[in-house]
Amino acid sequence: ALRFAHIQLRRRRLPKQALVVAPLGLAAALFAAHLSTNKLVLGFAESRGMYPIDSVAFIRKHGIRPNIYHTFAFGAYTVWYLREFPDFVDPRETPFRGVEEDYLKAYGSAEHAQKLYQRYGINAVLVPIPKTALVPGLGYRDLIEEYLPAESWALVYWDDISVLVVRRIPEHAQIIKDHEYKLLRPNLPPGNLLAYGKPKPEQLRTYAHEIERCLAE
Repeated sequence: ALRFAHIQLRRRRLPKQALVVAPLGLAAALFAAHLSTNKLVLGFAESRGMYPIDSVAFIRKHGIRPNIYHTFAFGAYTVWYLREFPDFVDPRETPFRGVEEDYLKAYGSAEHAQKLYQRYGINAVLVPIPKTALVPGLGYRDLIEEYLPAESWALVYWDDISVLVVRRIPEHAQIIKDHEYKLLRPNLPPGNLLAYGKPKPEQLRTYAHEIERCLAE
């Protein structure tokens, strides 16, 4: 589906039948991804369908600054592979009862999430790829932008199950310059920019470049 969107970008227009073909292609791609990332894992092998393996590798490689906010389930992985970072929360539960209320509020409210990020000095957010919904007349809802607005945060990486968004601070300036995704989103359908709205030529160039980079990565 991502390659389909790339082809349409090169043509600079999206035919009407693509509005039918693109969702079908996306559904097929998602089903294939589900089969490839959710296979039965025996023993202690790592599974990309369960843990943010590649996003954590990106954090280590590029020197992302602490503190990192991550979800409950991801803490089981980060507590071992990001030992130099303070653990925000993990399945042991008892040591983290002091943050349970903040954690739950942040799930359902972008306002509470921002307060949590400020309170705990969060400079990076590692969370599952959020879901979306089609809002009639407006397009798809972008929860990444709602919870992590672009004026303060930059999406720099995602893997099979997680997204990594970093705060715009001087220490992240080069990482953001090299890796930020301004238009392409893992939580939105490929071709979304073309199907909804009238993108400017510079936006189309940026979108094409980001698709090429995503495919390469």
